[in-house]
Amino acid sequence: MQQTDAVVDYFDGLADSWNRNYASSPHFKARLQVIQIMLRDARKGTALDLGCGSGYISLMLAGLGYDVFGVDVSSRMIDQARSIFEKRNQVGQFAVGDATNLKLASNFFDVVTCMSVLEWIEDIGKSIQEIARVMKPGGILIVSVPNKQSLPRKIEWALHKLKNKSRSLKQGYLLHQKHQFYPDEFDRLLSNHGLFREDGKYFVAPLGQFFPNNLLAKSKNWGMMYCGRYRKD
Repeated sequence: MQQTDAVVDYFDGLADSWNRNYASSPHFKARLQVIQIMLRDARKGTALDLGCGSGYISLMLAGLGYDVFGVDVSSRMIDQARSIFEKRNQVGQFAVGDATNLKLASNFFDVVTCMSVLEWIEDIGKSIQEIARVMKPGGILIVSVPNKQSLPRKIEWALHKLKNKSRSLKQGYLLHQKHQFYPDEFDRLLSNHGLFREDGKYFVAPLGQFFPNNLLAKSKNWGMMYCGRYRKD
């Protein structure tokens, strides 16, 4: 996905333990719930899971009745996705690919999911252009990005920069991320490519689960992830 060898190596290194350490976590379950809500009235058909990782979102899409194609920068993640589909007796197609140069037909997909992917890519405009190209007119994009307006996100980045300045060991996902976004800024960016927001939600916040109905995580100023539903003209 037009990413450095360090990013590819990072995700290759996570592949073997990803399902065990993350796919069953509350954070990932919250992601699946948001996708399901945003797809509640979307037409069935073809679905692209861009940045599919180990295939759990792809698996959910297949279970909802979509013909699924998954693309990821990590060959080891793609191996995991193929394996989980085989174990669950589901049908899907998977390939290693570049989000800025998708080897896929134009106007083909009814739905595209792109969860926690764009923040890793240098050329955001090119990747969004490619997403819009492969979507059918009237197709739906479900995409999540780090919410720059979130207070916990600001604290997280401040601590990360402090560690780097102190020359402590640099590791973890923030070392490789390229971007985070203010929600309104992100909406405008997608509208420049003919993708217009229909819904937006926030999820994941420290201690959010201890508040009624997880309201803290759903707040614009606290939810660390922003997820939007966009329709192609």
